[in-house]
Amino acid sequence: MATTSRWLALLAALVIAGCGGGSEPETTRELGAPPEQFEPDEPDAALASTIAVVDIEGEPAAEPDSLQIASDASIEGVEWDDWGSDTTAGEGDFRLLVCEPNCAEGETESVAARIELSEVVECEGQRYYSEAELTADDLRRSPAIFIDPPC
Repeated sequence: MATTSRWLALLAALVIAGCGGGSEPETTRELGAPPEQFEPDEPDAALASTIAVVDIEGEPAAEPDSLQIASDASIEGVEWDDWGSDTTAGEGDFRLLVCEPNCAEGETESVAARIELSEVVECEGQRYYSEAELTADDLRRSPAIFIDPPC
């Protein structure tokens, strides 16, 4: 009787272990491995005749009013000079989340700023700015700036 109970327990454990397995393998990556490369949305036909910029949100745009340049930073109300040249600059309101005493309780700092876009690259027939530099007075810290052409 004890042997039968053991076999039934073993059989039940095997059935339970096999449940929920499905035929799809789980996606895993090694610790420390980078996440998959982000692919921005496809540019529309209106962008093909000019140079675009892709911010952290992945939307290609020409002369955008705002750029989300980091998860905690953006530049809003941008007015651009000479968009479409190899280097362009714009002035706007730089907004940065200041994590003091922590990010949940922090406030957004807002200062006048200038952003310069440069280093034009071509990807699949579309030109993109690939470098950015931000200058502003009275910043507590300079953020990392992410603009990400798809090539």
